[in-house]
Parts: sequence; structure tokens; C-alpha cells
Amino acid sequence: MPMTGPTPSDPTALALLRQIAALGYRVSCHRLDASLLRTFPARVEYHANDVATGEQHVAHAPADEPDAEYRAACALAQSVGIDLEG
Repeated sequence: MPMTGPTPSDPTALALLRQIAALGYRVSCHRLDASLLRTFPARVEYHANDVATGEQHVAHAPADEPDAEYRAACALAQSVGIDLEG
């Protein structure tokens, strides 16, 4: 499945997202600005949609953290069942 949105600059995050896509998920990448009322800070957000079942997974991390792309990619990988510890 292809990835949509801005490509992560972190090579490890990109590899994780490609692995998720290889499992059959449609992966989308988003960089979101802070909300107008500042109720949500700027963040990196990744989505994985299972095309076969319609199941959706979402992971995000604050954009001001240096490893935001990596953290969000790890959270998304774990949510689709990839074991990062083993």
C-alpha cells in the first residue's frame, strides 16, 4: 500500500511506516499545526487504515519534540501488532 502525506525525515520512522504499509495498511502522514484556541499543540500524526476491514489506527506525538516522527511511528507500529521489543 502507498503512503500519503509528507514523508518523514527520520529514516527509522520511515522504515517502520513502510513495514506497516507492507502489512496491507494504507498509511498517511500528517503535520498538524496547533489549534486556533491552543487546545491541541502542533503534532505529528500517522494513520494506518486496514483496507480489507476498515479498521483505523492513529498515533501522534508533539511536533516540538526532536524524536516526534520516531515516537509516533513506534506507537502506530505497536497498535497494528508489530512487536518492537523482540
